[in-house]
Amino acid sequence: MEKETKKELLKDKFVEEITNGVISGRYPIGSKLPPERELALKMGISRTVVRSGMAELAANGVIRQLGRQGCVVVDYRVDGRMPIVDAILTSGGELSKQILDGYIGARILVESETARLAALHRSNDDLYHMFFIIREGYEVEEGDIKALAKQEFRFHKQIAIACGNVFYPIFINSMENTAIRLLEELYCKNMRKQDILKLQEQLYEAIQEKNPEKSVQAMENIFYHRRP
Repeated sequence: MEKETKKELLKDKFVEEITNGVISGRYPIGSKLPPERELALKMGISRTVVRSGMAELAANGVIRQLGRQGCVVVDYRVDGRMPIVDAILTSGGELSKQILDGYIGARILVESETARLAALHRSNDDLYHMFFIIREGYEVEEGDIKALAKQEFRFHKQIAIACGNVFYPIFINSMENTAIRLLEELYCKNMRKQDILKLQEQLYEAIQEKNPEKSVQAMENIFYHRRP
């Protein structure tokens, strides 16, 4: 079991290394990756680990496997899957304004709809969970950035659950690592606990009132508040 866990960790590190290389341009779109043997020697891992990592990279839409011809880097904007979102946003260094705006814009589009639907379909149980999560936020210390980021993610996930469409919470869940890491960074820069909790309360009240237009506006206010 320990051997399998170590192999999985090595594979994850390999996948992260290659993905970051594609994002940074070290492995340009359309180029071939080095052969398995060369990558294994360079990274100090087995060819079995490299082969497993290549299969995951192909599933994530980062590369295409061409059999004996090797692996070619594809355009992740066309073929990429959700796991590459985390790599793009957490690949190191400052996030470009284009990437940050694109991420927030996509979240606004999806979560404005979850807020609208939650206002129409929420149950009393949904309201209870939202209220409890907000209360948890007030109990978190101001400087505990990780706890604050996790609290906000849980709040957004609960709204997705309340909307009545099973696919929205699954979509939000798929971005958990990305969302929490980005929130931690933004809390360090320009977000205060009291401000964000007040915005959460406004969204909660709009959903409680079953007002879809007000709920959409409240959700958009949360995201616009995050912009640097």
